[in-house]
Amino acid sequence: MEGLSNSCNPEIISDYNCDACNQKVELKKKSVIKTLPNTLLIHLNRIIFDMNTFETVKVNDKCEFPTNLNMRPYTYDEVVKRDEEEQRGGEVQEESKDENNDEDFEYTLVGVVIHMGDAQAGHYISYQKVEEKWYEFNDELVKDFNFKANCESHCFGGTRLDFDSDDSPIEVENHHNAYMLVYEKNI
Repeated sequence: MEGLSNSCNPEIISDYNCDACNQKVELKKKSVIKTLPNTLLIHLNRIIFDMNTFETVKVNDKCEFPTNLNMRPYTYDEVVKRDEEEQRGGEVQEESKDENNDEDFEYTLVGVVIHMGDAQAGHYISYQKVEEKWYEFNDELVKDFNFKANCESHCFGGTRLDFDSDDSPIEVENHHNAYMLVYEKNI
């Protein structure tokens, strides 16, 4: 998940006024997870404010996500360890057997909230995994959903093939895409 990786990369803040030393300094800011929850919600930030047009817009770019997710690389301890290795010039220390156990970091996708429409109007539906079977929840309508076969076209966004008035194929933006992901820890 590129977005999670990017959140762990440093954001440089130049000319920060340090209260302790009363000087301008350069800071590195990172977003990491200190404690992992049993249920992990990931918001994909599909609706943004465009500073060029001063309008709220929906981002329909293709965004793939895994059904199984290892959160170890995004945790505080792991990011600090990588930073320390980087400061030592990339010298990697041997890990103990406990550090190789990823069991506490493994998650499975159990739900996806979908937004259909644009930033000004739309509709939400969700896909939920219940006892190894996926369902679509659309207001009062609940039906089976073949997640494996339909995930890409219903969840990832991007573009899709459509037809114009002459029945010629054209590529159009897919306004039917994941807005929020729900993962459960494999306990």
